[in-house]
Amino acid sequence: MSARGQRRQLSLDEMSAAEAAPRLTLLAAVCLGSATYALLLLNAAGPYGILLGPVIRPVAWLGVAGGLGLALAAALAWGRAARDRAAHAGAGLTRKDLRAFSPELFDDWCAARLREQGYRVTAVGGLSDPGVDLIAERESERLVVQCKRWFGARPVGEPQLGDLYGAMHHEHANGAVVITTGVFSEPALSWAKGKPIQLWDVDRLMGSAPLPAVKTDLFAR
Repeated sequence: MSARGQRRQLSLDEMSAAEAAPRLTLLAAVCLGSATYALLLLNAAGPYGILLGPVIRPVAWLGVAGGLGLALAAALAWGRAARDRAAHAGAGLTRKDLRAFSPELFDDWCAARLREQGYRVTAVGGLSDPGVDLIAERESERLVVQCKRWFGARPVGEPQLGDLYGAMHHEHANGAVVITTGVFSEPALSWAKGKPIQLWDVDRLMGSAPLPAVKTDLFAR
């Protein structure tokens, strides 16, 4: 198998593990919760429990066994996703490969590329302002980073940049970066001019181009 074929297989395997882990966790919780509730209900049902016990109790115990099996499968899937995520972080991937990533994995890939540029990166996701996925710091720079793994021809537009620009001030950052697998609209490109916002497509990061320092003196104007 070619190196590109190996990378494609890895990315699809990771996508499967990343998607399967939370689903298996949910199914395990449902099975264990339902089975435990059924057993407790039988014990409290008095005569009805005695009557229905021979039918329901074996099914409930099967639910417990199934839930435990799903929990084990979920643990394995989470471990596989974490291992593959680390392996993908330094792999040379194509734009098409990156579009096959889960949003979380794409965030991790962007964070790894920023760390290679000398940034200290913190993943914030939904814990911070809407649209901020990462905080990247290097010397006097503090950047809010938005990672957009988008499909199709829909470009990243001015509204998304405006939201991130507001979040940048809220996070006391002196610059912002948007990284996308797609493209930027012409209004977005025009709106970003003169502002401490860098617009990056993944090709630039994949080509190992260094990230220039944000012109923080723009705030002094």
